[in-house]
Amino acid sequence: MIETPRLQLSALGDADLAELVPLIGAREIAATTLRIPHPYQEKHAREFLASAAKENELRLGIRLRSNGRLCGGIGLTPTRHISAPNSVIGLESRTGETVMQPRRPKLSYGTASNMRG
Repeated sequence: MIETPRLQLSALGDADLAELVPLIGAREIAATTLRIPHPYQEKHAREFLASAAKENELRLGIRLRSNGRLCGGIGLTPTRHISAPNSVIGLESRTGETVMQPRRPKLSYGTASNMRG
């Protein structure tokens, strides 16, 4: 598990299905992605979790430390030099605080194009 003052990142598993389905199934998420069906069902979440190994991707759930609730996720694909995020999804927490935006992040720090040596 990786922790920050506000968040906890840990591998997603079957125990996360009850929270994962409504989070990924939110209309706001489905509207910004090509691969997520709407309505999103438990069978889709099970397929998503099972496909991580064949897609060589580490899929982490992002939880709020304050209440332990799943609020988003990130997929990491290892490359020769780094693990590059494929996607980050998330919605506003129940307090109205935006945890993450439902979009593909634009990264430049730590990418192969700007690494030295």
